[in-house]
Amino acid sequence: MNTTTLLEKIPGLVIRLCPPPLIGWLTTPLLQALNDAMDEDDWLFAENRWIELVLADWQLRLVIVARRKQWHILPPVQANTSQVGHIVISGTVPSFCRLLSEDIDAESLFFQRALSLRGDTETGYWFKALLDRIDRQSLPHWLQHMARFPGKIMSLRHST
Repeated sequence: MNTTTLLEKIPGLVIRLCPPPLIGWLTTPLLQALNDAMDEDDWLFAENRWIELVLADWQLRLVIVARRKQWHILPPVQANTSQVGHIVISGTVPSFCRLLSEDIDAESLFFQRALSLRGDTETGYWFKALLDRIDRQSLPHWLQHMARFPGKIMSLRHST
């Protein structure tokens, strides 16, 4: 196993070993960015909708739900119930990071099949538009740097 492959795997291993409160701390700025991008009509549409995010390369499944004008991440026990997301967005961590770092827009990632979406079409289009409205500059600097990390790993891979 080469160094870049190992570097790509380390964050996934760390995340899987994280206790739920730490995952909550890591995801809070992302949920806040979603909250900030929402308007009243969005909240009416989103109430009690489940969005499942599957990080395939990390074998991690996160479920978020809109309740009382806030996005919430469900604890892993709740996320493993038979409740299925209204939409399921699957992809690799580098793909989600490219989206977060504004390296590429959501539509391009879906067309390139770097991210896949299944479930309710109306919810899918709405959530894609919401992702495009997130103000990435309002994210904490540490999260902006983390979002660029996979791209740096990929550039190392292509330079060797």
